[in-house]
Amino acid sequence: MNNLNHLQQVPLFRNLSPQELQLINSNLNFEIYGKGRFIFRAGQQIKKIYLIKRGQVRLFKNLPNCQITLQILKSPQIIKKDALFNESTYQVTAQTIGNTLIYSLAQKDLERLIIQNPLLSKKIIKTLNNSIRKLINLSFC
Repeated sequence: MNNLNHLQQVPLFRNLSPQELQLINSNLNFEIYGKGRFIFRAGQQIKKIYLIKRGQVRLFKNLPNCQITLQILKSPQIIKKDALFNESTYQVTAQTIGNTLIYSLAQKDLERLIIQNPLLSKKIIKTLNNSIRKLINLSFC
């Protein structure tokens, strides 16, 4: 599967045109992580957004007496969607379960793309809004 087809599978990018996907693609970096490697750790400054191309990633939190696995992610998911526009620090740690291929996108590059492309911005905001609505509906079942 080529990069554009893979990006089209990422829920956040599902409604983007081929031209918009190409803009995103041209700003991606490809990284290979071996089994057990840390992508980021809790407390690190958020500087990138990570998309899983292949493999699995475990998100966990260290507590005083234990380690809690919060989520197992796989392709085509974004690792920590809440980091998209957050200038804070990661609250969890992300570690690969096996050999994992990851695309990374610098936050500053995503922000630049959004500022320069209002339609792209509108589509991403609409997708995020739909995700929030789904979460709200789930919480009041």
